Amino acid sequence: MKKSSRASLIVTVYLVAYYIMAHMGVPENLLLAMFALWPIMVIWMVITVLKDTSHPVQELKENEEWGYLNKDKRTLGTF
Repeated sequence: MKKSSRASLIVTVYLVAYYIMAHMGVPENLLLAMFALWPIMVIWMVITVLKDTSHPVQELKENEEWGYLNKDKRTLGTF
């Protein structure tokens, strides 16, 4: 399992556990501690996903911009 997938899974399980615990009557101190750690978990996940190098990214050529690789540039504005 890739680091980015593992980070996403951990943060998702953390959120689901928080939600379940909030409805089960867990002491508020524990819920407040989990709520306080939530931003740190999300920042960790974002950094992990952004640093993931498992998908190779092709280098841009002269006068190229980032965009959709599966869409022709001439047809982007048409529906």
